[in-house]
Amino acid sequence: MQRREIIAAAVCALAAVALGLISQAALAIERAEHPDRSIGACQWTATTARGVDTVQLTVKGICQEPTPGYSLTLTRVDSQGGDRSTLALVLTAVAPTGIEPHHVAATAVEYQQTFVLPKDLVPTKVTMSHGGAIDQIVVQ
Repeated sequence: MQRREIIAAAVCALAAVALGLISQAALAIERAEHPDRSIGACQWTATTARGVDTVQLTVKGICQEPTPGYSLTLTRVDSQGGDRSTLALVLTAVAPTGIEPHHVAATAVEYQQTFVLPKDLVPTKVTMSHGGAIDQIVVQ
């Protein structure tokens, strides 16, 4: 990692601490120290299970967090006038409050929603936003 990138990461970490965002500070430091680990990166799947008059959509993710103990939540975002065939979710990460070992940990997250047919349009794509990144997958 070049000196300029390390300084930029340190500035981001200090700014995050100043704003009280300790988990973002830890993430910025971890990314600077280990740029090869893809901290915050997630692998996603979206599947459906059909019932008589419903469709159960399940979105699952495995995300790389800077330490064990993170709590992850996916929350639906309703966008007015947006693409109804795309379900928009926001990933929220809550850092552990206790002392944790300092190593990257795979952390699971899951979101489920039931759609009633024929009134609800079942999404064909899912978009997850997290930490400034946006991932989009096709529903299987």
